[in-house]
Amino acid sequence: MATYRQLAKENAAAYLPDVASRLNNLGVLYGDTQRLKEAEDAFTDALATDRQLANENAAAYLPDVASTLNN
Repeated sequence: MATYRQLAKENAAAYLPDVASRLNNLGVLYGDTQRLKEAEDAFTDALATDRQLANENAAAYLPDVASTLNN
């Protein structure tokens, strides 16, 4: 995760969607393994990132916001 966050700092357009996706996936994994605090934290970070992306390009990223909220 740290690597993707660093890449996103250097090139947000290319890597920030990957950060959000991986955070969402981590949230699912943590939830499936009953690590609920970690799941909540991962989903919260993913949602903030998805919302940031959706503010820049709603058509492309609002579905990701909805998916993260669903999870």
